[in-house]
Amino acid sequence: MLYLDTARLGQTSPSALETQVDFFRLTAEQPSSLYADRFLAEGIQAAPDSWIERFPGLGRWRGIAELKKKVLVAADAPSEHEVAIASRSTLLMRTAASAMYRLCRNVLVTDLNWPAYQAEVANTAARTHQRYTVFSCRNELRRHRMSSERIVSEIAEHYKQQSCDGIFLPLVDNLGIKLPVKQIVAAISEIASPRFVLIDGAQALGHLPKIDVHDHCDIFIAGGHKWLRSGHPIGIAIYGRTRSRDHLSRCFNAVDRTNRIDDSLCRFVSALSERSISNQYSETVNVSPLLSFRAALEDFPSSSEVRHQHWRDQAVNQSRVRAVACRNGWMPQSGGKDFHSGILTIHPRKRPRERSRGDSLRRQLDEHAIAASCYGGGILRMSMPKRILEMGELQKIQFALNQCG
Repeated sequence: MLYLDTARLGQTSPSALETQVDFFRLTAEQPSSLYADRFLAEGIQAAPDSWIERFPGLGRWRGIAELKKKVLVAADAPSEHEVAIASRSTLLMRTAASAMYRLCRNVLVTDLNWPAYQAEVANTAARTHQRYTVFSCRNELRRHRMSSERIVSEIAEHYKQQSCDGIFLPLVDNLGIKLPVKQIVAAISEIASPRFVLIDGAQALGHLPKIDVHDHCDIFIAGGHKWLRSGHPIGIAIYGRTRSRDHLSRCFNAVDRTNRIDDSLCRFVSALSERSISNQYSETVNVSPLLSFRAALEDFPSSSEVRHQHWRDQAVNQSRVRAVACRNGWMPQSGGKDFHSGILTIHPRKRPRERSRGDSLRRQLDEHAIAASCYGGGILRMSMPKRILEMGELQKIQFALNQCG
């Protein structure tokens, strides 16, 4: 199977797979020991010596504090920033939106935002009797009618005209458009510094060779199950700007039922961080996503040089697959060279009429042993591998597109 899909769940990394297997072996042999000792809080060094021999995959777990440090390194975030972890990134997004609207009256969003996240902003705005303003740019970007400089200036101008005081942007949208977020926030700040900047990094973490927005945003929402390949859905939020750090910490670590985040894993991690798990926590929680996430980070390159080489290899793959697609009746659907990422989105020149085209296309690709994301209207989304595709793989893609177009 040729895997070209990171839309929802990435392909589990080798280390994450080994850790999952050994963790489930442990739960089969010693199910009652997990919460009674210090393993989850402090790591393998706090477990019996026999564990490392019998369950070597657990040796990558070194406690919750070390996991957060690894997350910050993978995300290129300052070491003093905070990390919140939850079973679903949507719940972190909900908390972030609530925190944003405690400070903002009118938040600028774009039509590139993931619909579920956009809905959280809209619902929070309605609940708090505030506003959000949409800047539409997807169609212009799709037709290659915008440069990076133009979108920066137009978003900043729209922000000013609509009297916005906050902003929510994706670093990379779900169809592969990479926005110049750093430049956008800088341009807006020249007009009036936004009270709150929220960035969706779900398709950026583990994908882009470098993430350089942390000094320009109040919170960065992402996950470990897409490009980082943890194998389990897991959400993370990174924050630490002086002006909003305490405010966000209170939101993510609230103890009262009215304000605390409705996620058992997030509360469990907070209790682990405070070393109070035995006294305060009684709910049964699936902790395997934590262990798998830490293991997946072991497979993610810490070297900037390696990450940039992967990025270059993805660019080569995209160029070759784009050429194959164009020769077989498909058209690229992206924002052009100023907005490219490791995600290629294409559609057939003759758009299908049937609404079920996404499911039909997915089944057709599966028959050719290709995994990719398919949407209505025949839109096909392919995440480029971080290695150069072999000739046989390109021929497989060419044959599948010729048959499916």
